[in-house]
Formats: sequence, C-alpha cells, structure tokens
Amino acid sequence: MIDEALRFDVRIRERMIQRGLVSQDEIDARLANLKDLESESELIDVDPPAAEPVAVEPEGETA
Repeated sequence: MIDEALRFDVRIRERMIQRGLVSQDEIDARLANLKDLESESELIDVDPPAAEPVAVEPEGETA
C-alpha cells in the first residue's frame, strides 16, 4: 500500500494517475478539502541565490 502523502505528491502526480493509483477526481477532492491557512502565514522576503548579476564575456573572447 502506498503512503497517503505520497499518493498526492505533485512531483509524481502524473505517474500515479497513469498507473491508476490515484484519480484526478481524488486529487480535486483533496485540494478542495484543504484548509485555507493564509491568515496564519507570515510573508518573508528572500532573495534567490542566483539573483546577483553575473559577468558574461562576449562570445569569442577569452580571459
């Protein structure tokens, strides 16, 4: 038997549907029943690690 959390893991959702281990109706029902926790969340500002400018040399030139 597959763990309930794994059945609905978005990373393997298509594979689970193709193998008949979960249906789109089950996924839709699970999403519809999720509690809205937006009021209990906190917004944080995080700069992505790759957000800093990277020096790129023009093609054909080497340092």
